[in-house]
Amino acid sequence: MKKFFIVMAVLFGVLLLFFLIYNFLFKNNPLEGKVPNVAVIPNTSEVNTSKPESVADDQKIAAVTESEGLAPFFDAKDRALLYLVPDEKALKETFLATGLPKTVTTFPFVPRDIVWSPDGGKALVKKSDTEWALLTRQSAGTSSEPMVSVLKSGIESPTWTSLGDRIVYKYFDPETKKRTLNVANPDGSDWEVIGETPFQFLEMRPVPKSSTVAVWNRGNAFERTLLSILPIVGGEMKEIFSANYGADYLFAPSGARILVSDSIEKGSSNMSLALLNDQGGGYTNLFAPSFVGKAVWSKNSRFVYYALPGSIPAGSILPNDYYRKPILTADTFWKVDVETGEKSRIVDPNDIDQNYDAEDLVLDADEAILFFCNRHDGRIYRINL
Repeated sequence: MKKFFIVMAVLFGVLLLFFLIYNFLFKNNPLEGKVPNVAVIPNTSEVNTSKPESVADDQKIAAVTESEGLAPFFDAKDRALLYLVPDEKALKETFLATGLPKTVTTFPFVPRDIVWSPDGGKALVKKSDTEWALLTRQSAGTSSEPMVSVLKSGIESPTWTSLGDRIVYKYFDPETKKRTLNVANPDGSDWEVIGETPFQFLEMRPVPKSSTVAVWNRGNAFERTLLSILPIVGGEMKEIFSANYGADYLFAPSGARILVSDSIEKGSSNMSLALLNDQGGGYTNLFAPSFVGKAVWSKNSRFVYYALPGSIPAGSILPNDYYRKPILTADTFWKVDVETGEKSRIVDPNDIDQNYDAEDLVLDADEAILFFCNRHDGRIYRINL
């Protein structure tokens, strides 16, 4: 009997020890009932959580998009790059802080181009040469998608006024056969004719810090390009420059200087960047054989960042062959001081490991990053300056 009690006591002790160990390790878990401190994963239907493979902080040139991107625009308020992705019928943005793309909105059509208002609050989205839609972004802090409304048919080559409160566009009247220049509210209402043009293909841009727009016939190596200034409210259109061929123009943010790419010879294979004053005079050759479409002004209007094209076939007619035929260039990247003419590389040739044919150059708000579209693969890239 004594042995029995001893055995039972030992068994009881073992069971008691097992019970205490179980409660300590499992039932008294200090995390029980508490929310663990983990990161919240965003909705992957809105945010792509993967960066392009080639993005790296130590790379001089890196891809921003994984597929084709068009018409980049830097939003200084959100510190984000906005761009079109035609294959997805989408407008996307990539924030500098994260490098992650997010879909802003999608369209019921394939977007071909986009023209932003100066503050980025509105944009004109191209469906075809004569069909455009107005995109209106919602106020910051709201979750609503931008509103998109289709404008009346027949609008061509639209641009914004420098204040961004109205649009200016060309309209062809099929009955009268006249091409008129018109100003209207962003939705196309309250329009009025402010001029006429004989040109079927033209370009228009707002003149910064003014109530005028610049108008010129699209660059052609066999035609002189006529640059004119058109008042938005009253006044006649005034021609200010018509000396050279195949020209394109880009006004400095100050409005006091104009960057021009042109040729002094008809049907030439040579193009160069040059400067004009705001009256169309003071032509100064910068001796940089490039195109306006490969350049962007600094905010203080002192510097021009540009891509210098290489590998252009001998005998090419410029700019016609570049813009209208599949000529792709191998660019290097430069900056020129327009006051001194001094040029400097912004990318060492050793840091260029593939071919870039850059267009649509855009700077971020701090001028620390230069974005561009690469015609070789359609992707958008960034250069860390």
